[in-house]
This record gives sequence, C-alpha cells and structure tokens, in this order.
Amino acid sequence: MAHRFEVAGLWGGGNTLTERSLLYEGTNTVYTTWDGTGLLGPNEGVAALEKYNAIWGVLTWQAFYERYDYLADEHCAAWTGQEELGIGCEESCTRFVGMCNNIDAPQCMKACNRWPRTLVSCLDNLAECDMARCDIRLREPRE
Repeated sequence: MAHRFEVAGLWGGGNTLTERSLLYEGTNTVYTTWDGTGLLGPNEGVAALEKYNAIWGVLTWQAFYERYDYLADEHCAAWTGQEELGIGCEESCTRFVGMCNNIDAPQCMKACNRWPRTLVSCLDNLAECDMARCDIRLREPRE
C-alpha cells in the first residue's frame, strides 16, 4: 500500500508530515521530518515515519539557497553556523525542579546544557515531570 502525506506545518524549523488518508478522519498523527517521531495524534512519541514510504532529502545550505533564493527578499538570511546549546537552561531548570521532586537541579542542567533552544522551550511548557517528553535521547529504550 502506498502512503501519501501532507505537510501539516512547521516544528523546530522543519516541516511536519501527516497521513493524507487519515487527515480528514481526525485519526492522523503529525510526524516531524527531523527524526520521524509522532508529535501529535495516536502515534505520539513513536518513531514510526520510517515504516511508511515517505521520502525526503537533505540539502546542503548552498543547494537550498540556489533552489529557493528567489522566494526571499533582501531581508531574508539564515545563520549556517552551529546552534548554541543550553540557552535559558538555568531559568527553565529552576522552574522545572521547583515543580517536580523526581529530579534535582544538577541532573536537569546536565541534560539541558546539551539541548538547542527548541528543547529548552519544551521544558518550559511541560505540565508533567518527565524531561524525556522533550528529548527522545532521554527516553528509555523500548523492547
């Protein structure tokens, strides 16, 4: 069976995909193209996108600019350096540790200092005490 996808929006600066056939039934899952993990829907948290025939490519910045530069105006620019990690961790961990008693500040900072801003922002918005909801690298492996 061929699976078709629609672009569902943006997350973390990249497109998200959702199953076209399930979209209008309300039973679809929105997957990130970053690692194929379900963000919203029945397969939330499950890295299931790779089981479908979804194909996407990785472009160098130069190839991306050559292909899409005509869409931008003179004010559009992108920084192509390495993203600085750990921005905002002290504030986020202070709030998180104050809300949760299952983690201490050094544990939180150790994990958070390796995160880009999108994951630190996720930590700010958690309503539960599970840092792994923000970073798949912290999740327990499934058997």
